[in-house]
This record gives sequence, C-alpha cells and structure tokens, in this order.
Amino acid sequence: AVVTISMATTPFLMMLTRVFGGVRETARDDLDGPEAAGQAGVIVVGHGRFGQTVAQIFEAAQISVTLIDVNPDQIDVSNEFGRKVYYGDGTRVDLLREAGAAHVKAILFCQDGDPIESERLDAVCKAFPDTKIFVRAFDRRHLIELHRAHIDGTVREVFESAVELARLAMVAIEIEDETIEIVIDEYRDRDRRRLERQIEDGDMQAGKEISFGLAESIAFDPSGSRGSD
Repeated sequence: AVVTISMATTPFLMMLTRVFGGVRETARDDLDGPEAAGQAGVIVVGHGRFGQTVAQIFEAAQISVTLIDVNPDQIDVSNEFGRKVYYGDGTRVDLLREAGAAHVKAILFCQDGDPIESERLDAVCKAFPDTKIFVRAFDRRHLIELHRAHIDGTVREVFESAVELARLAMVAIEIEDETIEIVIDEYRDRDRRRLERQIEDGDMQAGKEISFGLAESIAFDPSGSRGSD
C-alpha cells in the first residue's frame, strides 16, 4: 500500500516542487524574440538534444528553420555553435504567429522537460489549420494523451533509439539477421496493438498480455511462426 501511494503521489509532488521550490528561469531582455525571425519553411520549438537533430535534418534538405526555445541557457549554448535560436514559449499561439506560423509548412514541438498538453496543441491546430503539427511525446502516457489532439504525427522520444540499441546488441551476439527483423517487426506490431487497446479502453493495463516477457504473454516463435493469437 505504501509503495502504491508513493507511486501515485510522486508526479504531483514533482509538479509542486517545480512550482514552489524549483529553479525558475529568469527572463532575458537581451535575447531576440521570434518576431525578429524571417519567414522560414518550418518552425522547431525546443533546441535541446532532440530538436537539434530535427533542425539539422531539415537544414540538410535545404528547408529553412526558425528555432525557438524558452531556456536562455540553451540559447546561449546554441549561439556558441553559431545557431540562431529565438527566445520565447513556443507553445503560445501569439508567439507562434509572430514567428510566421501561419505560413510555414510544419511546426515541430521538440521540447525537453515537461510534456506539452493536448489542450495547448489543440489551440495551435485551430490557429494554424493549414500547418502540419508534429510532437515529441515524452512517454507512452503522453502519447495516449496526444491522441486527443488533432495533430499530424507523434514520436516517443526513446522508442526508436531503444529498438536500435536492441538491434545492435543482437547483431553483436550473432543472432541471424532474418530473426532480428522478425523479432523487431513483431515487437513493433504488438506495441502498436497494445497502444490501440490502451487508447480505446482508457486503461494502461489494457493489452498487457500482448507484451513480451509476461507470464500471460501470447506465444511467439521467432523462427517465423506465431503462436495462438
């Protein structure tokens, strides 16, 4: 009972810590806001470890990018590497409008830290109906919440890297390539089906028998044939 109560209350305690005792970001009047940016092809909100990769890929495709971040320290670091990042809360509709969001092809929310709420995304979608909206999901719960928003795509921030790490390890221990592909394809399929069940039922426990590694898991033969489904 103590463990269950602790797990249930931890998220709320963390929120209170951020509100009352956390480190507060200090406004900086020496940083340019996005109103100073020229019209770009896409907007990337958040220039941390995730947003940097997204932005560089677009730039490699010769698509201009407006970068926005709310963290002055991150902006200072980015400036040291010669990248212009504009200061502000990129989830605000008025700020996005100043950045030219009505005329970009896409907005990609790539922030570190607290997950962006579906209500804020809905407001962005309504304000810019012709702009494609993509979001970095913090975890599975956030991904399920984002299902309520009318956005064009989401990616769980650690999903693909975890799959790739497992793939590299299996290659290193000399598991056959065909088996690796079968196993990973099966994992992706089960993860998708489980997510659909969780969204449909509104229950994180839904579809748990689909997961590998549980006593009640559906049988699976990595040689290519599946057990009873």
